Parts: sequence; C-alpha cells; structure tokens
Amino acid sequence: MGWSVSAKSPVKALLDDYKIKEMTEPEKAEALETSLINGNRPMVTVETDGQETKMYLETAVRYGKLNFYAENGKPEKREQFQKETGLEMSNVFAKKMEQGKDKEVAQGQGMGV
Repeated sequence: MGWSVSAKSPVKALLDDYKIKEMTEPEKAEALETSLINGNRPMVTVETDGQETKMYLETAVRYGKLNFYAENGKPEKREQFQKETGLEMSNVFAKKMEQGKDKEVAQGQGMGV
C-alpha cells in the first residue's frame, strides 16, 4: 500500500522540527527527504544564534532522530537546531495537559467548554 498524498512521512516529521533552510522550499525539502531515506548524508543549512551554518545531516533510524555533523565530521548537538527548545516544548505539553484536566473538570460539573 502506498503513501497517501496527505500522509506525512516520519522523516519529514523529523525535519520539520528543525531550523533547516532547505525545508522552506518544497522541491529542496522533497529532495532532502528522499536523500535521507536513501541513507545519504546531505549537507543542509541550519540556523543557530541567528547565523546560517552548513551541516551534514543523517537519520538515526533506530532512535527516530536526526544527527548533525559539522563540515569536519564532528558531531553537533541536535537541540541547538530545533525550532523550539526542549524546555519550551515541555511547557507547551504541560499547558496542554492542564487544558485537558480543566476540560475534564468542567465536563464533570456539567459545564460545556
């Protein structure tokens, strides 16, 4: 069974979490995704501290993560290229959990939200 047009591949979902310049252009994004799926280590442009930097990118399929490498091959921390920091993401998650609890309490009291 093939991918439906609206389905988002796991690789694309991972790429969307990072500040990768190539992801802003559909043709480049598709080529990047295909390259990673084929096991390549393409060079991408990432933003860190307001500066663009060239990095090699590879998928770590076993862990469902992306790995970034400097041009000299030195591994880089992926967190610095994420669109939201882990702390911000955990705060968003906590807020969603609170909203869910508030909604449950309101429904338990017979109030609509």
